[in-house]
Amino acid sequence: MNRTDLQRKLGRRELLAGVGTAAAMALVQNSVADENNPATQVADRSSSIRITGMKLYWVGPVVYVKIETNHGISGWGDLKGVDPRPAKVLAQSLFELIDGENPTRIERHNGCC
Repeated sequence: MNRTDLQRKLGRRELLAGVGTAAAMALVQNSVADENNPATQVADRSSSIRITGMKLYWVGPVVYVKIETNHGISGWGDLKGVDPRPAKVLAQSLFELIDGENPTRIERHNGCC
């Protein structure tokens, strides 16, 4: 697919929604940065479980997310209410933030204390 085909398929509304979502995710990433999050200052010695992979499945208007761990445990989630095209790309980029992290440390992933 060349650029012209992509421009025809993405209208102004979709483009603005994607740019707005990307800007919002940049703000979220900055607000939960390591230096702003007290939960990152606590050493994790309790568990060896780590996030090792993520798979995305685009089914109709929903993107399903499967998070995999090194212990063979997986969890599922979904992205609804957002255009699936930017949602899938953003989920892939956010994986870099959680890759190798302990999935049981919810406070670290949510950015709260």
